[in-house]
Parts: sequence; structure tokens; C-alpha cells
Amino acid sequence: MVKQKSLTNDNTTKVEFNNSVQTIDKSICDDVNDTVIANGMHLRHTMLTLNSFRFTTQLLRSLLMGFILLTSLNTKQLAQSSNLFNRNTRPSIECLKNDRFYRDPNRPVHKIWTNIECSKYFLCLDGDVFEFKCSEGLLFDVVRQICDFKQNVDNCDITADDAVNFENFDLYTQILFSPNNRNPNGCPIKGTFFVSHQYTNYQFVQKLWNDGHEISVHSVTHRGPEIWWSKNATIEDWFDEMVGQANILNRFANIRMEDIRGMRVPFLRIGWNRQFLMMKEFGFVYDASMVAPFSNPPLWPYTLDFKMPHTCTGQNCPSRSYPGIWEIVINQLEVGDFTCGMIDSCPSQLNGDDVYRMLSHNFKRHYLSNRAPFGLYFHATWFNNNNYLEAFLRFMDDLQKLSDVYFVTQQQVIQWMRRPKITPHLNTFDPWGCKPRQWESPEVACSIPNTCKLRSRVLQQDRYLYTCNECPTQYPWIRNEFGLD
Repeated sequence: MVKQKSLTNDNTTKVEFNNSVQTIDKSICDDVNDTVIANGMHLRHTMLTLNSFRFTTQLLRSLLMGFILLTSLNTKQLAQSSNLFNRNTRPSIECLKNDRFYRDPNRPVHKIWTNIECSKYFLCLDGDVFEFKCSEGLLFDVVRQICDFKQNVDNCDITADDAVNFENFDLYTQILFSPNNRNPNGCPIKGTFFVSHQYTNYQFVQKLWNDGHEISVHSVTHRGPEIWWSKNATIEDWFDEMVGQANILNRFANIRMEDIRGMRVPFLRIGWNRQFLMMKEFGFVYDASMVAPFSNPPLWPYTLDFKMPHTCTGQNCPSRSYPGIWEIVINQLEVGDFTCGMIDSCPSQLNGDDVYRMLSHNFKRHYLSNRAPFGLYFHATWFNNNNYLEAFLRFMDDLQKLSDVYFVTQQQVIQWMRRPKITPHLNTFDPWGCKPRQWESPEVACSIPNTCKLRSRVLQQDRYLYTCNECPTQYPWIRNEFGLD
């Protein structure tokens, strides 16, 4: 709270902010008294008005400390905002004169998305750079110009779970999908990659596509909060996120549009009819986001021609029919007294043997009952636990000893359900085969990509884009997926 009190000599004024008292020249306060004190909590307006008055360095160190800081905090956060201001004198912080708070554009690459760096922000006034820091547990959102909880800030991401990049490419190509891992028909096993945009290396994505894996869409921003996808996203938002990412995959990984058939919603938050109207309009074949209640026997994928064969629990499911659109439903895994949709959302206290038993038990629930496809869904970071990786590879080895078990993509599941074949005929089932594909020259992934250092106007940060094509002018983003100037 800000309080003003004249002292006995009538030449100075005491300004109190969050129990910190500053004494400044009264003539300065007289200039801004009507603006600052009368406006009270109209803080953003106050900041702009204060900036137009003639201030001395003394006033910047007192009133500005309080009022500019408050523009980034809501009333609830204000109670915890003391001791957040610091005058920055480091010459490494660049002065950006844009009348907005910004992050240090030259922060170290190895710290660029850490919580500490994401909580800092700066403002340049008259050549002086002022440093601010959000309260504990909050990050700064450069777009909305406020401090907020981590899950609500989508422009300072600290995870790359849904991207294909240097951190996980070798895991995919040399371990999980090693050429030695093959289906009963002799073809290498395949998987589906739901790719989000940030941190993705599009040369790697193109290589995975060349190797026969399916590339599907997982949004451009992967933004938070989670509920935004199910409650707030408009049809236009769905087009921006999902069709936008399809355009990015087509432009920078050279993936044919007709090969981009499916999508998965961030956080598995179904987006009611708006999501499926977008899918119908664009031509997506399937969604793979819906977690069904646990059931024995498990559920098969289904189309949305008719009512869903399960209840909609905790989701904003579609209320209309969408003929021709498939839902590759997520059957939950059974882990003792718990159930979980994705492998990495299962209880974290499991050891390697527990994981192996969990995978084997749930596979048998499918294999020994109605043989509904057994979906294995995870983020690459789950395999950072070496015990989990060894358990998963052991489980894969078990399955490859069975002559009627195939590792296939989501699209290959749909292709079989449309034209089912009995096991003896699967060796000649073309959609599951591995005949060499004819590529156009630009569709073959390059050996050395272009490394594009690009400015993002939205994220206010330089980003790197790896592509076999020419570098765009700007970092691609929603409503500018081609990176045009």
C-alpha cells in the first residue's frame, strides 16, 4: 500500500510503500500528487502518466519502485510483492526502449528457460534499466505483462517433452525404433509422433517421416492453462493451433499434407464441438486425446458417427455427430489400485520390475480378451529413468516373440479396421508393409540443416529453427506459421 505524509518542515514528503519509507522533495510530489495518489489502483494508467512527468533520479528510486512494479501484479499478488525491486547496474542488460517490460535478450542459453530467468523482467526508462522479479512460484508473461503461475505462462517454457530435437532423437532412432526391432512381417516397427512446434528440429521430423513413422499434430504453442483448451479456445483458435502446426510441418519438414491425418490436444483436454468442427473442416481423420473410464474389456477405436460407447468423465466431449472422424480412445492402464492414461502419469514410485509387470499385465488385458489395440503413450523424458527404459525394452522383446503382435501407427490401426485381415494375411497387408516409397527431391531429409536464428515478436526472444529449407524471416508462430516478415 502507498501512503503519503508531509513532514514538519513542509519541504519534504514521506512516501511509504510496503513498509518501506522514502523521503523525497515535496515539489516533485506536488507535480504528480493528483495523478498518483488520486488514481489509487489504476496502476497501468499511472505508469504511463508518471512516465510523462519530469522526474529526478530520486523519484525513480521511490515512487517508480512502487507503481511500475504494481503494473505486473494483481491485487492478490500485491500482498506478497515486497522486496521485489532491484536497480540493475549490470552493463550486460540491454536497454529496450519499447515502453514494455521485457526479459534479458542476452541471458545465457543454458539458463534461458529456467524458473529463475523466467521470473525476471526489466524496464528501460531514460537509459536506465530497472530489474524486477516475480514473487516466489510465479513467472513473468511478456505478452500479458503480468506475473502468473507457471502453468498459465506459455512464452517461457521449461519443457520440451512434445518436441523432436537433440534431446530425444537418438532415443527414437537408435533405441526404441532401432532397425533391429521388427514386426512379424519383417518390417521395422513404427510409431506416431504428436509434434508441437517449440524446440522442434524439423530436419529430425523429416527423417522420422522418411523412415516411415507417422507425424501428427500437437499444436503450435502447447499453451496453458489446461482448461483453456476445453473451455476458452474458439474455433479460430483451434485452426490457429492445429492447422497452423500442420502448415509448419508441411513448410519446414516437407511432410505432405495428405500424410498429416491426426492430432492430439495438449494436456488431453478435449475441446467440445469447436475442436471437432475444425477437424471436419480441415480434414483431420482422427483425434487421440480422449481418456475413457477404466474398463474390462478395453475399448476399440470408434467413429463419431454415433454416440460415444463410454461416459465422458471430466471432459468437454462433443455433443454432436461427426461422421467419418475417428476417436482413437486412450484406454487407461491398471497399476494396482490406480489407473493412468499415459505411462508417465502412472505412480512415480514404481521401480523397473514394477513397470515391466504393469506393461505385461495390461497387454494381457487386451491380448487375452477382445484384442483392442494396446496404446503405449508417453513423453520422451520418461525414459530418462534408465530402469524404466530397460523395463520397456524387455517388454518389447517379449512382444516381438509373438507372431500375431505388431507395433503400428495410429493411422495403420484405422487402416486395418477399415479393411480387416486375419493374421495369416497380415504379411501381405500393404498398409503395414515396408515397400520403398517414392520421394520427391525436397522430401528427402538433408544431412546438414539450415540453422536459423530468428526473432520472435510474440516471445520477445531469439529462437533457433532447424530445417532443410530456407530460413524464414521471423520465428513461425500462430497466425504467422510461415514466418513472414
